[in-house]
Amino acid sequence: MKRARPELGNLSSRFFAYVQLKKKDIVRIGELSPVSSITISQERDLLRRLAGSGWIVRLKRGVYFVPPRIPAGGKYSPGTALILQKLMEGVDVSTERKRQLDRQLESQLKPVLRPSDFL
Repeated sequence: MKRARPELGNLSSRFFAYVQLKKKDIVRIGELSPVSSITISQERDLLRRLAGSGWIVRLKRGVYFVPPRIPAGGKYSPGTALILQKLMEGVDVSTERKRQLDRQLESQLKPVLRPSDFL
């Protein structure tokens, strides 16, 4: 028989209530302690435990992706594309860098797509 998944505790429930109220999907360490009665170390521990048990997803050190609602069954598994999109939000790529990436992509595609191959 499968073991029942542990229920959310008081602090975890308050965390999800706050995040859903503010309509946040990205939470950084240091955001919760000023608005709640917990210390930074308690906040860090809470996020680490929630990520470790699958309730939220750790994007990178100190940054976590939170589901819009508490996942049924307790495990949240967003797609890779969504995680990548959230990681790239806020990353500013300069215009020159975009041009470099476009040229690089174009040079990689040229050997593959030659008009003479279709004639």
